[in-house]
Amino acid sequence: MGCSCSQGCDIRDEYGKIVPKWSNQVLCSGGDKEIFQGSMGTTRVAVCVAKGGGVGSRRIRNEINVLGQLGKHQNIINMFTQGITADGLPFLAIELVQPIGYDLDRLKRQYQFAGQSVPVPLMARIIRQLADALEHMHSKSLIHRDLKSENVLVDENYHAKLIDMGLCASFGTSDALRAPYMAPELCEGEAQRSEVDCWGVGVILHQVYQHQWQLLSCQGSKPTKMMPGIPSRKHDMDPKVQQAMMGLLKFKKQNRWTMDNLTNCEWLKTVPTQNSKDWHKPTGKTGDAGQVSLQLYHSSQPMPPVLAVTITSRNHPHLIGMPLGDLHLGKELGVTVLLIKQANGTFEKLPGAETKIMCGDWMYFGVPQGERFSDAVDGLEAKLRGGLPVQPSISGSESSGRFRSVLSKKEVIDSGILVEFSADFDCFKFPEHIGTQAEIGPNGLDMRKRFGINLVGIERPSGNEGEHDVEWFPSGTSIVEPGNLGLVMREPCVDGSSRPTLSDKDLAPLMQKKLFAGGRC
Repeated sequence: MGCSCSQGCDIRDEYGKIVPKWSNQVLCSGGDKEIFQGSMGTTRVAVCVAKGGGVGSRRIRNEINVLGQLGKHQNIINMFTQGITADGLPFLAIELVQPIGYDLDRLKRQYQFAGQSVPVPLMARIIRQLADALEHMHSKSLIHRDLKSENVLVDENYHAKLIDMGLCASFGTSDALRAPYMAPELCEGEAQRSEVDCWGVGVILHQVYQHQWQLLSCQGSKPTKMMPGIPSRKHDMDPKVQQAMMGLLKFKKQNRWTMDNLTNCEWLKTVPTQNSKDWHKPTGKTGDAGQVSLQLYHSSQPMPPVLAVTITSRNHPHLIGMPLGDLHLGKELGVTVLLIKQANGTFEKLPGAETKIMCGDWMYFGVPQGERFSDAVDGLEAKLRGGLPVQPSISGSESSGRFRSVLSKKEVIDSGILVEFSADFDCFKFPEHIGTQAEIGPNGLDMRKRFGINLVGIERPSGNEGEHDVEWFPSGTSIVEPGNLGLVMREPCVDGSSRPTLSDKDLAPLMQKKLFAGGRC
């Protein structure tokens, strides 16, 4: 039996197993269950309790049964225990994913508010992990049947966790569930297998990049059919992502992409599947056509977060018209201004001390990693507020989720809070002629003023053979050696792709020895 008391003691059942306890604080509420924050001993958990004794109880029991069959998988929510409340309602305790409540739908909206789409490389990682979870389910002859962006949690390291198994069923099931996002054969009550979940992944891509989840007309006794103009192509998409979406959303299941088609498509076939705890294992890859010195910087793990804020007269009147240099972000906080997206949609790719902050700007910041992170963020928030109190919507929020716990455009735009984004980077190799132990700031190479390069990271060999470390958002006194990689941020595009902020031509004064020597002061 579960416990909703607030006592600090551990409660055990007759077999000595710790029973979860939880408060009355609801994390979220759905049609069939409520989810509470709880604990099992020292482990924080989410406790899902059925609503009423009808459909809600049946679905919770089904979820318990399915999770028991699936066992542990790194991309499926883990169940710790299950039981019956004092009121006779079934419950289960599952792992608590941080940030709490951060799902793929919220991630999508966060980028949408900034006039962007989820970056294609980040979405590739999430979809590849989701495919791993579904392939595990299918190996057990189970299908999820309820795939949508709200049922994919994303943790603080951008690892995907598939949740909500209430509608899961075995291969061959032929009951009818009619909803405008569900697979046509599910709406029609035909025999269902893995093709149902392939459709569901297509629905997720359609939600994220076309901002629409209603794909089918399935009302009453009328035959299920695709709605006009669906799948939508209204919003720009990366061609490789669009190819995957269109293949997964074939109305006839025999024509639909399989999971093998998805994981081996041009978009996903090079995406690593591991969920290493290492921050990243970078490799330089050939970038845009014609680039030689400049290459796309690839990583098996997400890059450090980029924080952004939209400047408004309501929240930042003290900043409008101010030169960036007057904020002293680098000197006092170690914070780097990476890019500024202006109100007209153009980017300031090399923001400098004289660049003026204007109303409507989206400012992108690089913040020191590790122990300095929290202090730097607190200092940045203070400068952005200009002495104004913290908005209630973000006060008291936890550090790990403070930039992600946004629910609406009002919170992002109107409140002026910092929001976390994932960014793409290019890299280049420092040539031999720079010399050894060269500073990147004004007393050395003077990367910004002399070469017009906003250096946001330096990759160096680590002490372990074949491995590398990255110094993100370095200061002017940071040192580079020949062979080190310099990193620069790419400009995010509306469709989720990105494009270079530099070209080989821009790099020539640094990379070509004659030009480098000729430009010395």
